[in-house]
Amino acid sequence: MTSLTAAAVLQPWIAQQYAELASAMTDFSDPENVHIARVRCRRLRSVLGGWRSILPPHAPKMRSRLQHLGRQISHLRDIDVIADLISLDPPSDLPDWRQRIAQQRTPLLDEATLVAHSANTRALLRDVRELAVSDWGLAGHQPAADIAGAVLDAEKARLAEVKATATDPHEVRKAAKRLRYNAEVAAVVLPEATEVAVAAEAIQERLGADLDHQMVAAWLSEARASG
Repeated sequence: MTSLTAAAVLQPWIAQQYAELASAMTDFSDPENVHIARVRCRRLRSVLGGWRSILPPHAPKMRSRLQHLGRQISHLRDIDVIADLISLDPPSDLPDWRQRIAQQRTPLLDEATLVAHSANTRALLRDVRELAVSDWGLAGHQPAADIAGAVLDAEKARLAEVKATATDPHEVRKAAKRLRYNAEVAAVVLPEATEVAVAAEAIQERLGADLDHQMVAAWLSEARASG
């Protein structure tokens, strides 16, 4: 297992992320597809950043394009999260909350659908697919275990620094997600990375629950204020 090259580890993973992203982008009327698309953008961005030293020169530049795509569908995902959480404890003073959510989701869905079928998105998906099958040269033939260890150390240090300096919990959550996704890939050749991924996911989930609660509270407050 440890004799795998970096490309042999990363390319199948990239191919899977591409397939799941491309499939999800076909129908954003299903909230689950919106969730899948946003997460796959984040996973690809994180790993293209973490493993950038062995990637073809153009690959890390995809990160900004993936970030842009993720941001363009983020508001649609947020309204879906709000709907899911409110459904667990519907407010008695807002009996029409589902209709309000639906009214807000419709234009967001239209915008996200246009993005999904845009020329820029098609080009990005094509480039991600190509990255999964192209020749990475000598860098891609480096031992995956060596690169994975360096990536894991760098991402753990990055999270520690963010935790020590950031004032916004969202920044800590983003760093935890980046560590988690890179650790999940590294676990193919470094079994100890699985424990790192689990710990990072716990941080991500804890902070995510707090941020989601704040988002729901803000939506309810605005809905009540609007009458």
